[in-house]
Amino acid sequence: MQEEHAVQQPNSYALESSEDESDWGDDAPRRPTPARRTPVVSYEGAALPTGAEVVFLVGAAGEVAAKYIGVEGEAIKVVLDGTQVGEIYTIESTTLVFLTSDLVLASLHPLASSLLTSLKPSSTSIIAPFYLPNYLPPTPAKLFSIGDAPSSISHLVTPYAPPNLLHGLAASLLTNSSLLSTSTSSFLLLVPSITAPPPLNGPFSTSTLAEPLGGVWGEVRVSFGAVAQALGWSWWSGKEVKGKGFQWAVKERKERRREEIGSMYM
Repeated sequence: MQEEHAVQQPNSYALESSEDESDWGDDAPRRPTPARRTPVVSYEGAALPTGAEVVFLVGAAGEVAAKYIGVEGEAIKVVLDGTQVGEIYTIESTTLVFLTSDLVLASLHPLASSLLTSLKPSSTSIIAPFYLPNYLPPTPAKLFSIGDAPSSISHLVTPYAPPNLLHGLAASLLTNSSLLSTSTSSFLLLVPSITAPPPLNGPFSTSTLAEPLGGVWGEVRVSFGAVAQALGWSWWSGKEVKGKGFQWAVKERKERRREEIGSMYM
């Protein structure tokens, strides 16, 4: 089964000269504005689950957490313009969505909007990394939160405070979920990373990192387990089970890396 969703981009505006004036002279020809192509999001596999609690596991933090989650059965593939960018599983009445963060800016809103309007979550939780070297003021490795974090975890997390900004897919998911009428609550759980932050618009690295969070996962794993217990996430095992939520992404990175190395000797 395959479903496709083309998400309408918000209107954009630009300053233009009046009809009788030209920035380059009266005789300069006007160049037509190219039409903006709308990214297409599709889903391959079984019918999408709707109305359940949804947990998004994004980027490096999602990849590390996925190793502790034993998912079974066939995944629903999340495809953006013909390229797989995620997988969806249902476990113990919770919908888990594993997503890469290696996405260009123009695709963030269409992907987040399509996922949330299709899944219609009753509540939304997002797990994603933040980058310690960029956080002001400097802070030890710990968990941060943004949004409607349940009171049961208030003693386990620290509010992500200004002037620090958040961008990327996690921010887009949180913004879109806060506008969704079906979701009773939405919050973002941020896991620290000491790796270099990815570029905003690519190109993205093809290296397979042994530890995507740069070695700090061990410092916050116990805190993360306490958060999972407080939230009733019984699907969180607390020990590494070699979960397959991100196997597709690891395989893809290895293949791209192999192609890059091969092209160097052609």
